[in-house]
Amino acid sequence: MMKKTLKSLLCAILCLALLVPATRIISSGKAPLSVFVTADWHNRPQSMLVPIQENNNLPGDPLYHHTNSQGQLTYECGAIYDEMLKIFEASDSQFMLIAGDLTDDGYLQEHLTLAARLKSFEQRTGKQIFVINGNHDIRGSVSEKSINLEQFKNIYSDFGYSQALDVDGQSASYTAELAGDYRLIAVDSCEEHGKDTGALSAQRLAWVKTQADRARADGKRLVCIFHHSLLEHFKNEIVAAGNLLIKDYRNVASSFADWGIQYVFTGHMHATDITSAVSGNGNKIYDIETSCLISSPNHYRRVTFTGDATKIETFGISRIDTGLLPEGYTPQQLSLIQNDFPAYSRGYFKAGMNKFINDYMGSPGSIARALGIEKGTPEYLALAAVMNNFGAALNLPLYDVGHTAAVDSVEEIAAIAGKTLEASGYRHLPELVGTVLLVHYGGDEKMVFDSPEIRLFTSAFKAALVYSLVNIPDNLFKTLLQSQGLTVPPGEPAGGSYTAAAKLLYAGKAVDYFFAAVLKPLILGFIEDSYSPGDLNETFEPYGQTGEPGSHPAPVNDLAFIADVLRRILTDFFEAMRLLVIFS
Repeated sequence: MMKKTLKSLLCAILCLALLVPATRIISSGKAPLSVFVTADWHNRPQSMLVPIQENNNLPGDPLYHHTNSQGQLTYECGAIYDEMLKIFEASDSQFMLIAGDLTDDGYLQEHLTLAARLKSFEQRTGKQIFVINGNHDIRGSVSEKSINLEQFKNIYSDFGYSQALDVDGQSASYTAELAGDYRLIAVDSCEEHGKDTGALSAQRLAWVKTQADRARADGKRLVCIFHHSLLEHFKNEIVAAGNLLIKDYRNVASSFADWGIQYVFTGHMHATDITSAVSGNGNKIYDIETSCLISSPNHYRRVTFTGDATKIETFGISRIDTGLLPEGYTPQQLSLIQNDFPAYSRGYFKAGMNKFINDYMGSPGSIARALGIEKGTPEYLALAAVMNNFGAALNLPLYDVGHTAAVDSVEEIAAIAGKTLEASGYRHLPELVGTVLLVHYGGDEKMVFDSPEIRLFTSAFKAALVYSLVNIPDNLFKTLLQSQGLTVPPGEPAGGSYTAAAKLLYAGKAVDYFFAAVLKPLILGFIEDSYSPGDLNETFEPYGQTGEPGSHPAPVNDLAFIADVLRRILTDFFEAMRLLVIFS
């Protein structure tokens, strides 16, 4: 009896010894947390679309006539959502985070149909989905079909707000428990609902700091979802696409890092990218950007937090159930979707770039803003004339396949501008643009500036722009060049017109200068992975530790930012000097 009692006592002691370290693991945050991260669902229910066979955005295209200027698979979105949720259901992850732009236009019907789909999934599986708004979601008075802030919180009550520990009364921001030592902070990054720009007011920043202080006091680590970019994801992003970043992003990112927010999951750009930065106090932060779910490359992330590491895994939607698609698809379309959905998605995106150029490249609006030209001025009229010609030129076939006498291809325009296009398998410039953009959107960019695609794009782009400048009236030509501080042809020959040769020469110089000083740095930012670390499958230090800064973190503290700006200025200066020597 004594032996049995002693044996039982020893067993009890052994069990307690085993339980103690297990308890310590849970309380120290070492229990793993696995979450799925997605972004930019851009829901548009089929009831709001014309039948696919009646959509003729690209007339004559047998596969992608129904594309749109964003390259978003709107007709296929329901099938993509079902596949995404099926993958999530089959995983051992309990949580999914959606980082904004749940809908395409913020219409009530778009929100209601998506919320119903997500609620049905939660009720059936017991898993939890958390959302935050993007710039497309809360549009208020923009349209009578749109919703306001309170409606958003009510519609998505089951996806964060009813579980919230705290909700910001002036925005859609909230906090909620995840598991173990991890807590979600979902931050509304919209400067103003109804506009596309991102910013955090002083009040919202104070709210975030309060939540960070509470998390620290509670022994919790904050996992953040945030729609707009918190850090630059390619060099010169603040110049080329400033509305993708929140205003004062350097200070906001530094503050987040110093408050203990280490991992922030964003969307908005429709690209897959990871950028790290280190605050002036030495605290590290990651902005982990995930692509649009319904646009190539259709990425989603699985993130695992453990006491030893933070692991980022990136996957793409590789198939969808064609039985869930609306009626009207051709056998050719269905065959490609069934056999190679990623290829179908890539083709649809490239067709979307064709639609985008058709719709927007003839308009001077965005270019005028970038060049500091005000609407209604003589410079604006000159730019409008150039853009009209430019848009028309870009939409021509790349090569003179018909061998007609008329100038009806970019190849012939290039010959007029003194340039030769390399042979390639590309038919149109938009297809080439789509290929280059997908390099950036896919992450871990490795394309070089001297690649065949970039050489062809450079020649075609320059040729089209030279042609556009040459084919506007002389007074507009001179006005536009002067507005950008560029040299103009000296004097005017008899008759009030420059000779065609002089005009062509100076147009070529102006375009070369513009390309070297403005476009080349932007292209390099897109085709190279500008900032460390890698973008797809990476393993980082565990939450609460600061690892190495990486080979090239994004500059956010003052000294790093100033050094980066000086480097860019000097690079542009020496490039301009080189051009002056060449053209003098």
